[in-house]
Amino acid sequence: MSYSNSRQQLTSQMTRSVSTRNSVRSPIYQAPRGSRKVWTSRLVFLLSLAVVGALLSYGAYHVLTESEQNLAENQFDAISDRALDAALEITLRKRLGAKALATTVAHAFPNASQWPYVHLPGFADIASAIIETVSAGTMGLAPLVKPEQLDALTDFIHDAAFSENEPPKDYQLHVTGFDESNGFTRYNETTGETIGWESNSTNLWPFTMHSLSKDLLLYNLHSIERFGAPIDDMEACAATRHEVNPNNQNTTLNLTHCATMSDIVVSFRSDGSPRGPSAFIYQPIYPANNPSVLTGFISSGLDWNRVLENLFSAEVSGVDCVLATETTLFTYHIKNGIAFEG
Repeated sequence: MSYSNSRQQLTSQMTRSVSTRNSVRSPIYQAPRGSRKVWTSRLVFLLSLAVVGALLSYGAYHVLTESEQNLAENQFDAISDRALDAALEITLRKRLGAKALATTVAHAFPNASQWPYVHLPGFADIASAIIETVSAGTMGLAPLVKPEQLDALTDFIHDAAFSENEPPKDYQLHVTGFDESNGFTRYNETTGETIGWESNSTNLWPFTMHSLSKDLLLYNLHSIERFGAPIDDMEACAATRHEVNPNNQNTTLNLTHCATMSDIVVSFRSDGSPRGPSAFIYQPIYPANNPSVLTGFISSGLDWNRVLENLFSAEVSGVDCVLATETTLFTYHIKNGIAFEG
């Protein structure tokens, strides 16, 4: 073999070897471009899953949160509605006691001409029995008194109140009022005009009988605005009622119409300890033979602590109960069904 032929063969083999190596290595150099596409697709897929997962999680959270809130609101509405219905039922039941006593007095003194000089023997015992039945506070009778009747009424009540025993030494009865604008200064009533607040009425409404104490006798409720304003409302209602039936011809008149309630006040027990927020129901008295004439009313105490006593079940906690009027506000916190003031 010549040198030239050997060189040609060697060159030819080297060429094939290089070509073969190039053909084998070529796919390795192309792999990175394909791999990037795969990883990009995978990344996009993972990001899509993450976004979808986040949206689903947010949606589930929103739905669950809204469901929990709706459930809580529905439960609160159910609890509050039951409590309000129960409170109304309890209040109406307590008013029934005042209606019963007002009806008793209206038939015991059936003629308007007998008023205000009326006295029911055993009033305190009758009132106490009714109070125990309906879980009321105190009860008292307050007749409508004109200023010109003050002296005669004072003598009548003095004789009636101490018909069975002598009054304390130097004890004198007067129809008295309180000046709320001057530190509740007590004064003797003469004209029926109010002090510290404006009223168009000069009628007086003193207690002539009371279940609690003789110390309240002849105390004029109308002298203090929080008590006197609802009395004025009752008088206005009764005047309209009288216009409809001035001659007592309608014997079907509602004998309990025109009842009102006082503002919330802090009352006290007979031993001087605070009873808590209270109100007073004023139940009008219309004599049985003159049902269109307002002659007095029964005052019945409403103890709000007792109203709230069994209003909630033992499972109820975290609810706030607010008693509010235009001038007064009391807040109770409910824990295990028990109302705590504060």
